[in-house]
Amino acid sequence: NPDIYEDGLYYMRVDENGRQGFYRADVDGENERKLTEFEYDLPGFLGVFFLNGKAYMQAGEYSLEGTPESPESVRRSQILLAVDLESGEEKVLDRIECGEDGTATWNPVYAGEGRICLNLEAYDLPERSGKVSGSYYLDTEKGELEPAGLEPDVTVVCGDGDREICYEVADREENGEEKNGSYWLRTSGSEEIK
Repeated sequence: NPDIYEDGLYYMRVDENGRQGFYRADVDGENERKLTEFEYDLPGFLGVFFLNGKAYMQAGEYSLEGTPESPESVRRSQILLAVDLESGEEKVLDRIECGEDGTATWNPVYAGEGRICLNLEAYDLPERSGKVSGSYYLDTEKGELEPAGLEPDVTVVCGDGDREICYEVADREENGEEKNGSYWLRTSGSEEIK
């Protein structure tokens, strides 16, 4: 699916060589140009965020195993990728080793104030990956990813920049009371409002 950011239309298309190209055109579809050609497998255009002249997306790195008669594609790592919308330059921001049985998916939640909030769903990853499921912030200026600092059962579900974010709490007990539902967390403090 195409996406509009500022004055451009952005979309992916499989090229003649079988690779996915990332394109930009005017909003009316004229003046198309290829920004880059990916060597990764991208899961469609879901979960792409545009901020400060860049597109942020996830991609998978695969390897072929099996026999020549019966090759099998196996995901080896999940990548968080930034593409400069002027130059087409790609930058790998994070790489998660998935091993043979692991899966990892970055789900963007919101973008604003120079950062993107992402939720990571990670299952059966090898210990060496160093990643666990939870919420993370990507500083788009520095290209750095850091944990949101929330408890393991807390996941960001919406937000509006740096002022406040909403999170859901799975069933848990706190001071002998069951606590679940949605809460607002003001990022300038730790006050919860139900």
